[in-house]
Amino acid sequence: MISEGRREGGFDIAGYARISVDDELDRDNVSIENQKAIIRDFVRQRFPGSSLTFFEDRDRSGYTFEQREGYQQMRRGLMDHTFDILLVKDFSRFSRRNSRGLVELEDLRDAGVRIISIGDGIDFPNDDDWLKIQFQFLINEMPVTDTSKKVRNVIRRRQVDGKASPKPSSPPTTSLRCWTTCTRSSRPPSASASATS
Repeated sequence: MISEGRREGGFDIAGYARISVDDELDRDNVSIENQKAIIRDFVRQRFPGSSLTFFEDRDRSGYTFEQREGYQQMRRGLMDHTFDILLVKDFSRFSRRNSRGLVELEDLRDAGVRIISIGDGIDFPNDDDWLKIQFQFLINEMPVTDTSKKVRNVIRRRQVDGKASPKPSSPPTTSLRCWTTCTRSSRPPSASASATS
């Protein structure tokens, strides 16, 4: 937790940054330092005179909240009104799980917390476009890049560091062939007949 001072008339703001092992390929874009810089600049421009306290979780999945020590510490401060506003670079740093993220967002709103997702352009509950928020969480739950590439890169990095077992074998190529064959053969008879005519 790193705190930056408050002047008269400002807000007490909690800034949250998270990075997981899955973010390895995009480390420059989502690094803790990059997230903090974006949040700090936003506070400087939009909330001059406010205090900013950072909380972070490194190598923590965005799928749950329970195993994130930094988030849990910050949450206690949000719920007891130590902080007025929660700032995140974007909602993917807050949660990657649609259902759980939305429930947590509502819990914070009900406690009187204002949540701002800078990259998503959402200021909740001031911007109460619930459909837009739900859609953003749905997008965040879907893999941004090919998960298998991420896993392979993490395994390679760990192999170099001597921390992982040998690279697993590639999946058999017959599964794609079977999928193509099976989907073609599962067409309704009328579709097959019209396709051959």
